[in-house]
Amino acid sequence: MTNLTQPRYLVIADYPNSPFNVGNILTQYTQFNKTSYWVNDNLYTDRHPEDYPHIFRLLHWWEFRDESEMPEYVKGFGNQIYKVHKWKKLKKNVLATVLEDTIEYQFTAFVCEPATESEYNEYIKNK
Repeated sequence: MTNLTQPRYLVIADYPNSPFNVGNILTQYTQFNKTSYWVNDNLYTDRHPEDYPHIFRLLHWWEFRDESEMPEYVKGFGNQIYKVHKWKKLKKNVLATVLEDTIEYQFTAFVCEPATESEYNEYIKNK
């Protein structure tokens, strides 16, 4: 599974000699304490999108993701962990549907974060 909490930036404006197109997504990659960014299949170093919010917008973990990239488990209110039954894209958000004790709940990705199967199993065990 992809690290869904790894910072990603959307290019929202052009600038002179930019190697990026508006709409490109920069995905942060850190190795040996050096941060680089993947765009398509190219790796760029010495970029600092966090310093230019008028050109790059930090994305929420769930934005611009295919359903296949979305997590199977999420951590919601009060660190409760749920298994996601299905994901639904909305205009400006995504909706997670979870089942708990035969009751169906829905909440937006704004209020949850990805969780792992081991976190879910540990949560269920200690519930």
